[in-house]
Amino acid sequence: MAGVSWPDDETCEGVDVTMNGFGSINTTDYYWDITDGTDLFFYDEANLTASFDEGTWTISLIASGSCESDESEEFVLTVNPEMNVSTSTENENCSAEDGEISFSVSGGDGGPYQYSINDGLSFFPTSTFADLSADTYSYVVQDGANCEESGTVVVGNTNTF
Repeated sequence: MAGVSWPDDETCEGVDVTMNGFGSINTTDYYWDITDGTDLFFYDEANLTASFDEGTWTISLIASGSCESDESEEFVLTVNPEMNVSTSTENENCSAEDGEISFSVSGGDGGPYQYSINDGLSFFPTSTFADLSADTYSYVVQDGANCEESGTVVVGNTNTF
């Protein structure tokens, strides 16, 4: 029987997905059958790494010469749209540590999202971070399918109240 080491069943557009196929000792050729209902793709290698467009993809592997069944069970891969992240900030006033960063997110798996302003060291379910000093913050936004979008945002300093 054709066997496959499948990835998670949900991923992000533009992210490489790796699938490893295997068959019996008699297997001579491997063919991946991949479709989104409109387009049909074939790949002729045992191990496949590819990125997929947004949508729902049905994937199976045919292992020619395999002893039992030469086709794997179908696997359904959901590819979510890329996340779009926008930020807004409020400057810190003097040295009051009252700056703020707010996130607005769309895409990905639709949320809920997790947010980090320390380059992914710790994540929080809130989209607003308050009581911040003037600085450059490295953010990471993550959805439930572990897709991430990252960047930097600057909280400035205003010298008046």
